[in-house]
Formats: sequence, structure tokens, C-alpha cells
Amino acid sequence: MNLSSLRQNHPLLLAHMKEIGYSERYIHSVQLEINRILLSEKDNSWNSYQDIYQDYASGPRSERSLSGKATLIGITARFDLEGQYPGKHQWHTLWERGVYTQLVPEFKGLVDYYRNLKDTFQICENTVNKNISAISNFLYFLQKAGCNSLSDIGEQKVLDFFSDDGNGPSKTAGHKNCISRVLNTCSGYSEYCQTADSFLPPIHNRRKNIQYITQDEVSMLRECADKDMFPLRNKAVLFLLLYTGIRACDIVNMTFDSVDWENEKLHIFQQKTAVPLELPLSPLIGNAIFDYLTKERPKSRDEHIFLSKSNPHPPMTSRGLRSAILRIMEKSGIRQMPGDRKGSHIFRHHAATSMLENGIQMPVISKVLGHTATDSLNSYLHADFVHLKECSISIEKYPVSGEVFAL
Repeated sequence: MNLSSLRQNHPLLLAHMKEIGYSERYIHSVQLEINRILLSEKDNSWNSYQDIYQDYASGPRSERSLSGKATLIGITARFDLEGQYPGKHQWHTLWERGVYTQLVPEFKGLVDYYRNLKDTFQICENTVNKNISAISNFLYFLQKAGCNSLSDIGEQKVLDFFSDDGNGPSKTAGHKNCISRVLNTCSGYSEYCQTADSFLPPIHNRRKNIQYITQDEVSMLRECADKDMFPLRNKAVLFLLLYTGIRACDIVNMTFDSVDWENEKLHIFQQKTAVPLELPLSPLIGNAIFDYLTKERPKSRDEHIFLSKSNPHPPMTSRGLRSAILRIMEKSGIRQMPGDRKGSHIFRHHAATSMLENGIQMPVISKVLGHTATDSLNSYLHADFVHLKECSISIEKYPVSGEVFAL
């Protein structure tokens, strides 16, 4: 077992964990585990990280201790073997987790069939995994209800999955849509996939109020940026979010090749849709990126534009970008009340509604935002107050109590 890569690169792992907010105590635990592995390498005949765990588990250990050790070794193994960094909402262990492993062969084959088609999807890996999780749980429920093949699936058993007591749906429309996508995609796997899909109950999307960033807040952000109250990296990120609507995951993946200085264009490869996107490079954004590259960016051979501030300066992550946005909003004095939406997606929403309010046609906006589905823009229409007011109806003929509002 060759641990030379781990020996050389493990500081990157520790720096990443620090950047995205792991506690110092937990980072120290990972570091101690890596040190133990490296120091014991010559004294053991390990062939895999599973062997490292079994060597530890051979002693008298509690179940809790073994579980924690499996996670620490799993974080190390995934980083060393696959180059995967841990996320605070990801599970890193030595063995596959979830109900997939407990499915009967035909159900497991359906999941594998969908997984093998993922390269033909114009969706990101996270969405594929989300769909796989939904269909796996669906199939596992049916399996426990006595269905051992797709032909055994009946309507009542499907409806039971979507309700706690048979009186109403307990799963969201999004959850149902994930299952439906997999069943439709896998129609070539079995004719019974479409039959099962026909049993899925209609679940209406719940409309929710979408918070939006106001023009006053935009002015406050610009004022602080013009006064250089943010680090140059954060300023460049802010302008990209505010004036292009690029997704956070695409900003952190930008490399030097993403900026065509000569032709004043941005070339983005969208992680979510796997579709290239070309946008104009405005002087405001171009100057902000240039200032960061020439005045603040740490020296590094890494091709990513935005780097972490912590040594050894790995690429900025989506979680790191969110932290930067939180600091920007705090410094600007905006969105500091409990319940205020503070994520980077609020800027994407602002870019869409701003274009709508200025009369730009929806197909053009969809193209700028990199949408592949024509209905992806619908949620932004709810905050298009300029055009919504044009549809308003006078209430002068209807009696309204004086305490409601003055006419």
C-alpha cells in the first residue's frame, strides 16, 4: 500500500476542513489519525484502508469508538484515493451507506441502470445522487411491503409510500418528481417502470414566498465595495454574483481559461447542467478580477482563479464562498435579521428579476442564466413587481375598512 501521496498532500485536506468550518478539535482528530497511519506504515502489511481499520478494530474497542474511527479513516481514504474533500453534510466512511445495498437484485439493477446513464444527463452529479437516493428509498419501502420485482408493484403499495396513514401525501412534489424521473429514464430497463410511474400520486408544488434582494441593499453593497471594505477576492465574487447570476459552484470552478481578456468574455462550464455558458465580461467585473489576481491572490500553481486564504491555499469551495457572502452582508449591514435569506442564490434571483423588470425577453434571460429547461424561469416571475403591477385590478368599488389602509 503506497501512502506517498497522502504523506505529501494531507495538508490540503486539513486546510480545506478549516476553511469550510470544521472545529479545531475534529481537524486535530483527523491529523492524529493520518499521523498514526503514516508512522505505522512500515510496521504493517496493509493492502487497503479497510485493513487499517481492521487492525484497529482487532483490539477491545467500543462500538462508538469504532464508528468514529471508521469515519476518520474514511475521510482520509476518500481524499487519498479519490481526491474527494469532505463536506459538512456528506458522509465519509469506508463502506457504502444507504438502503441500496439492501435491495433485491432487480431493484438494485434498476438503480445501476440509471447510474450508468448519468453521462447522458445534462444534470450535475449531486442531482443524480439525489435521484438515486429517492428511488432507492422508494424501492426499499416496496420491497419491505412484499414486492420483490417491478412486476409486483401495485398502486396501493405506491400510495402507501406517499402517505403516513393512507389519508394524504407525506412526501413533497420534489421527492415524487425525483422518483418519476428515474422511472421514466429507465423505461428501457423494464416495461414495468412506466407502470410504476403511472401509480405515483399527483402532488402539487407548494408555493412559497421567495425573498429577494432590494435595490437599497444593492446600493449598500456597492457603496461598501467602492470603499474597499471587502477583500479583493470577495469583491470580485460579489460582482460576479450580482451582475451575472452565475451559480456559486461555477464561480469557484472558474480557472484562468474562464476569462477571455482579449475578447472580453467569460467562459463558464456549468456544473449543474454540464453545458458551456458564454457571457460578456463587463469592465466592472473584469477590473475586480484583475485587481484580485494582481494584488491579493496567493502565489500558487493552481489554475483556479479564487483560492482559499489558508495555507496551502487550495481552491475556494462553495461553502467557502457562502462564508464570504455572509461576511460581505454583515459588513454591509444587510440581511442580519433571523430568517433573512443570505445564500448566494439570492443574487441569481436578483439578476433574473432585474432583467425581467427591464423588459428583456425570457428566452434571453434563460440563456444568460444557463437554464436548459424552459420552465426554470417561472419561479422568478413571482418577484417581477414591475410587470405584476400592470396586471393589478382596482379595488375602488369594493369596501375596505379604514384600519386596513388609506385609499
